[in-house]
Amino acid sequence: NLPHLKISDIHWKGQESDQNSILFYRINEDEKAEKLFQERIQNSHFAWLIINRDHPSRPINASIIDEKEWPRVQKEILDELYPMPELKLLAVTGTNGKTTTTDLILQIGEFCGKKGLSLG
Repeated sequence: NLPHLKISDIHWKGQESDQNSILFYRINEDEKAEKLFQERIQNSHFAWLIINRDHPSRPINASIIDEKEWPRVQKEILDELYPMPELKLLAVTGTNGKTTTTDLILQIGEFCGKKGLSLG
């Protein structure tokens, strides 16, 4: 839970993050990567930084989390930012009529008070 921070999204690229983002950044174990980390972090904005190991230029608003834990932590953050308690997935396949069928499903769902999204 992140009540004291105004978090709006999660990123893996510093150039896409802003002051309301959580940024995941993997620091490789070589001199070039460590220098690159320092440069990128100085030019990035984020509310919270999650890294895989400590670094001398680690900002105060950073947490070190073992990379093996990243999927679990990312899921927890995404579940907090984008809760989807009753997500249902439908697939429509075939040669003809897929667009019409998905449009009808979305309209019926909307009529019943359900939100929907079509990806194709």
